[in-house]
Amino acid sequence: MDEKNFKRAREIYAVLFLALAVLLLLSLISYHPGDSSFNRYLTEAPPPHNLIGVCGSYTADALFRLLGLAAFLLPPLFFCLSWKYF
Repeated sequence: MDEKNFKRAREIYAVLFLALAVLLLLSLISYHPGDSSFNRYLTEAPPPHNLIGVCGSYTADALFRLLGLAAFLLPPLFFCLSWKYF
């Protein structure tokens, strides 16, 4: 792989990590326990409070259940990875 393609691939990784960091941060800070999630099913679900929507509510719930408050360490980690690739 030549240098130009390698640089472009690094830029793509940087943008993807930055987008992932922003989406995770938004879904975690707007987490609401009343939203639909893996442990809570609502038959007539109101619109989610999560800024990312239903996907964000499921993601935030899963991360909080798996990692607890340590889930807030993931967005800075992905931001640092993005910075490294830029």
